Amino acid sequence: MDAKQTLMLRQIKADSPSKLKIFERIYTTRPSASLCLKAKCLECCWHDHAAIRECTATECPLHSRRPYTSSPRNPSPDTRNPSHRAGLASLNQSTDSSPLDAKGASSSDLD
Repeated sequence: MDAKQTLMLRQIKADSPSKLKIFERIYTTRPSASLCLKAKCLECCWHDHAAIRECTATECPLHSRRPYTSSPRNPSPDTRNPSHRAGLASLNQSTDSSPLDAKGASSSDLD
């Protein structure tokens, strides 16, 4: 750790000791992207969870990914779990073999 990081840890320990472990992990290990995001938002909003939730800095590139928000992130349906992706793949294969018209009838039903 350099002198600036040491000073920052001292300030965090004095101002917001409950957040100290987050910043220690940022400075001493290879942190995850989500931990880095959390630390940046905490630093920007003076270590206040409510301020992060109510953040109005919509121009910030991190705004849509900020932590401590009440709304859950919604991953796209095909990335939620592998079984869902497999189900989508089999559905696509089955519809390719029997094409449907706009009303949902297969071409064999129309004859």
